Amino acid sequence: MKSPLDLQTSEKSSFFTFSLIVVTIVLIISFIMAVISYFNAIEDSKKDVYLSATRIDYSLSTFFDEIQPLMLYVGKRIASNEEKDIPTIWRLMKDVLSRTKNTHSQWAWPAFAWLNSENQFGVESNYGIISTHFDYSMLRKYVKASRENPWELHFVDSPLLDIPANYLSLQGGLGVVDSQGNYLGTLNVSFDINELVYRIRQAAEMPSIEFVLYNADSTVILSSLPAEELSSMQNTFVSLVGEIQLTYLDEGLFKKWGFPFSNIAYAKKISGYPFTIITFIRSPTFIGKYFNALYPHFLEIFGMGSVCLLLLYLFWRSIRRKNQELKETKHKLENAISLARASNDAKEEFLRCTNNELMIPLNGMANNTNLLLKNLKNEIDVALVLEKQISLLEGILDHALDFKNLTNNSLDLKLIDLQSTIEECLVILSKAAFDKSIVFSINIEPSLPKLKGDIIKLKRVFVGLLIRAIKYSSNKQKIEISAVQEMKEHELQVTVVIKDHGFGLTEKMVENLETNLDHGQGKEFLEIDFPQIERLIKMHHGTVIRQSNPGKGTIFTLSFPVLDFTALPKENARSGLNILLFSPDA
Repeated sequence: MKSPLDLQTSEKSSFFTFSLIVVTIVLIISFIMAVISYFNAIEDSKKDVYLSATRIDYSLSTFFDEIQPLMLYVGKRIASNEEKDIPTIWRLMKDVLSRTKNTHSQWAWPAFAWLNSENQFGVESNYGIISTHFDYSMLRKYVKASRENPWELHFVDSPLLDIPANYLSLQGGLGVVDSQGNYLGTLNVSFDINELVYRIRQAAEMPSIEFVLYNADSTVILSSLPAEELSSMQNTFVSLVGEIQLTYLDEGLFKKWGFPFSNIAYAKKISGYPFTIITFIRSPTFIGKYFNALYPHFLEIFGMGSVCLLLLYLFWRSIRRKNQELKETKHKLENAISLARASNDAKEEFLRCTNNELMIPLNGMANNTNLLLKNLKNEIDVALVLEKQISLLEGILDHALDFKNLTNNSLDLKLIDLQSTIEECLVILSKAAFDKSIVFSINIEPSLPKLKGDIIKLKRVFVGLLIRAIKYSSNKQKIEISAVQEMKEHELQVTVVIKDHGFGLTEKMVENLETNLDHGQGKEFLEIDFPQIERLIKMHHGTVIRQSNPGKGTIFTLSFPVLDFTALPKENARSGLNILLFSPDA
């Protein structure tokens, strides 16, 4: 037997063991939650960069689509006009721009200019006619493209300083030729870089999203990153731009790099234009968002763990107190057992003495009884035979009464509480339902009126239907029983519905099962066929409807009118009963 010190040490060891298990579980759950949250954060970040790139693509392509038709219109006007001197071109541009400037999109209106065939500015939309000629040889790449492919919008390789406006801009040009194909000049458009950056930021809608805009030659046009930081990612971005330029996909490509894949980017072509937009989330931003999302979950987990430890400590203290009480009770019981043993020894001694004193008169009584049995043997045998016959007849009578009530058309009418009757039937079938883990769901209206009927026959009806529901239901299914009162055709009726979720037999299957119904022992002895159930219900002026849906279950709907059954013919329940007497000596 362990000493009190050993028991206390064992209790403490058990407490610390359980505490260690709780802490281990909390740590495992925390790790799993961290992994799940990490992958969720990656998916959220991918969705953010995808949505931002899509919005930027839509915003830029929509704006360029608005500008290009206007430039075509201005170029056509210049080409079709007889006079092509600088003042005439200025008046044409001024006239068109004044009429269309108030109908453009939410973007700031870009600046337009005219470059003659010698690549010299002659007109600027914000400054009018320019007398000073500037050398724009650095534009000759896109001017050359405009000359070779007129009436198409071409862009420069990188942003340029706009002259004479003196601001950094993204410039493009549209070559203009006359009806004979003679090159007249280039209609120039300048997009303010600051305005483009602002509008891209506005389209992205998320401050945490960075972006880089590349042209077809993988040259940076715009970027939200400082030059030093952009240079460290340049190789990755250029590789991504090269991949997307080689594909014909409209959706774009995702890219993850760094440890642990916390830099997430998405590259997408600008629809209809030679630009690629890359939106991405930097590693510090991703990690910050990840921990901000994870922090509340950790608080919840550690809070629950602390509560579990507190409950465990209280439970341990309660067990210690109960153990102490059990030790005290055990000590009292041991003392009581000692006293009881002493008392039993005394009782045994008393009974031994009493037995010796009573043996002599009892032996005399036994001898005299034997003499009586020898002399009165015939009379005693007749009495014993009668007692045995009466006992046998009582058993036969009980069975005969039950059979008689089920086969004739008489009703032993009584007021019946439908709820208690159904509950008694469920008690009879509780073992059969328990063997298949079937649950009964009972919903009986509290104000249900009592019926007048034969309780034995109604019990056979309910038991027969419930046995079918149990028999044709799978394990762990539910059988629903409901009873309500309702008016049907100006008549108050009680409707009972028994619904299972079992196999749902077809009519042909039901007929085969009825034909082969086994009325053996066990719960099958309580099962009666459906025609007999219909007969018993019709005896109560009721109806029964069977709805079976293969694979989904069966519904039995029973309706009983609430009326006075005393007018029905009633026979004595024991009339016509045949009683057979058997002699025990037969």
